[in-house]
Amino acid sequence: MGDKLKVLHSIGGGGFGGAEQHILTLMEEFQKDPAIDAEVVTLYDAPFSNLLREKGLAVTPFKELGRFDIRVYPRLIEILQSVRPDIVHSHG
Repeated sequence: MGDKLKVLHSIGGGGFGGAEQHILTLMEEFQKDPAIDAEVVTLYDAPFSNLLREKGLAVTPFKELGRFDIRVYPRLIEILQSVRPDIVHSHG
């Protein structure tokens, strides 16, 4: 591990329910801790990803892909290799 704990959340993010609220709460708390670097990956560029952006939270939406699109896997691998998270927290 490096100096900061890197956390990557992944979620469909097409709607806004309990899992999205959970991520939002975690991300807001992580933002207060200088020892944590957190980011969210969503499968849709929808209201949830917009809300994260509005709050200044790191989000990477897969704009052109959906949950059943096989191209999700190579994109997710690219992000994992780029971010190199210590923890991957998947939702849904």
